Amino acid sequence: MKTGESIDRFLTEALRGNTGSVQGWWRRKVEGVAALHLGFPDPAVFPLKELGESAKAVLEEEGLTALQYGGGPLAARLKEIITEWTQRAGRFPEGREMMLTMGSQQAIDLVCQLMLEPGAPVAVEAPTYMGFLTNARNYTQAFLSYPVDENGLVVDAMAGDLAARRRAGRPLPRFLYTIPNFHNPAGVTMSLDRRKALMALADEFDFLIVEDDAYGRLSFQPEPPPSLQALDDAERVIHVSTLSKIVAPGLRIAWVVAAPSIVKQLSRLNVASSGFLHGVVAHYCLRHGLDERVERLRDLYSRRCHLLLDLLEEHLPPGTPFTRPDGGFFVWLPLPDGVSAVRIYERGMVPNGVAVMPGQSAYADGQGDDHLRLSFSFAEPAEMERGVKLLSRLILDEMR
Repeated sequence: MKTGESIDRFLTEALRGNTGSVQGWWRRKVEGVAALHLGFPDPAVFPLKELGESAKAVLEEEGLTALQYGGGPLAARLKEIITEWTQRAGRFPEGREMMLTMGSQQAIDLVCQLMLEPGAPVAVEAPTYMGFLTNARNYTQAFLSYPVDENGLVVDAMAGDLAARRRAGRPLPRFLYTIPNFHNPAGVTMSLDRRKALMALADEFDFLIVEDDAYGRLSFQPEPPPSLQALDDAERVIHVSTLSKIVAPGLRIAWVVAAPSIVKQLSRLNVASSGFLHGVVAHYCLRHGLDERVERLRDLYSRRCHLLLDLLEEHLPPGTPFTRPDGGFFVWLPLPDGVSAVRIYERGMVPNGVAVMPGQSAYADGQGDDHLRLSFSFAEPAEMERGVKLLSRLILDEMR
C-alpha cells in the first residue's frame, strides 16, 4: 500500500472512530518523516545487553523449567519484586492485591470485559488515550466525556453532569478511566485538590476509577501528587501500571492493583502470560534494580521535553499556547482558529516529512480537529528540530 493511500485510510477510519483498525500503520515509523507522533520510549536506552544476559542466566539456572507453562522460580518472584517496588513509592496501599498482565492494554481490556456491556456508560476524559477508546468500543458505545484543563480532569464539570443524570433517572457510569499523571495526550497532571474531589465524587455517585499510571515514574520535578489509589479509602480505584516505559514495551509486563474482590474477578479472565519473560524480567530487576534506571530516564526525557518546548517557542506563531508537562512523553498543541489538525497531518506526511497525531483520535465524540499531540520521547533531537520547523511552516501556511 502506498503511503498516500495509508494516510487516506487512517484519516477516514479515525474520523469514524475506528482507530483500532489502523493502529498497525499508525505505530510505524515512516522513513524520512520526523516522527513527532510516536509515543514510544527511546529504543536507544533499552537495556539490550542486560536483558540478554538475564535471558541466558535464566536458561542456565532453570533449564527446561524456565520454558514450561508458568516458568520457573524466578518467574514466580516477579510479582513480589514489583509489589515491593510499588510499595516503596506509595502506589500499593494495604489491603490491595496485584495481578500481572501482558501489558497495560490487556489490563484495560480485562476491566472493560468485566464491567462493560452494550449501552453501559463509561466516563472518560476529553481528550483521552486512544487505546482505551479502541478497547472500550468492543463492549459499549456509551461514552460520557468530561473536559481536561491545565489541572487535569475538570471534576466540577463531571459532578454537574452526573447530578443532572441522576435527577433525570439516566444511568451513571460504571467507571471513570483517567490518566492523572502526565496525561496522554494532554501532558497535564491532575492537582491534589482535584484528586480529592474526584474521590469524593466517586463515593457520592458510586462509580469505580481506573487509574492508568503508565508515566507516573517519569516525573521531571519532585514526585507528582499521591496516586488516586493512595487516597482511596473505599477500594474504588483500579490502578494500572507498566514497565513498558521503564524497561521495554516488548516485554509486555504490566499489573493491576485493586481490591481483592476485583482482582479475583479479573484473574478469572486473565489467561495470557509468559513465564519465561517473567523470569527474565525478575532476574533483570534483581541484578540491576529499577530506581537508577528511572532516574536516567527522567533526565533523558526531561532534556527532550525542554528541547521540544524551546523549539515550539522559537518557531510557532508568537503567543501559541501549548502544555508544558512535568513528566511523561507528550505535549498538547492547540491550533490557531481555522487550522485543521487533519489537514496539518495530511500535508505533514506527504510531501513535507513531519508526522503528528490529530486530536480526533483522542475524543470519543469526534471533536479535536483543533489540537495536535506531539511526542518528545522517540524522535532524536535533530529529527525533532526538523519536524518542528516543518510543522511551524505548515501552520503558518494554513493560517494564510
